[in-house]
Amino acid sequence: MSLFYWETVNLNQLLIFTLMGASGLLSHWCLTQAFKLSDTTFVMPLQFTKLIWASLIGFFIFTERPDMWTWFGGVIIFISVVYIAYREAFKKKGTAKPIQVDRVMID
Repeated sequence: MSLFYWETVNLNQLLIFTLMGASGLLSHWCLTQAFKLSDTTFVMPLQFTKLIWASLIGFFIFTERPDMWTWFGGVIIFISVVYIAYREAFKKKGTAKPIQVDRVMID
């Protein structure tokens, strides 16, 4: 528990926290603009690049090496995203406009 080991945040840490919050705010704003201006099936696969960025940040900043399960999970996520994007694109191509017919009322 941090209650017993609390240390007051200094100015340098406060600046880092503020920059982290501002970058999070900017990234969420950019994501909502992307959803507003583009098709969801194009934007969502780009969201899964967060796994790549998290791995790179972990490697270069925290010297973490991804283990076998991280790679395995990443491959599963990538394959599923490619499959869903392909399936949704195929559904859009295969849909046709409904044909309008005259309705006849039978008494």
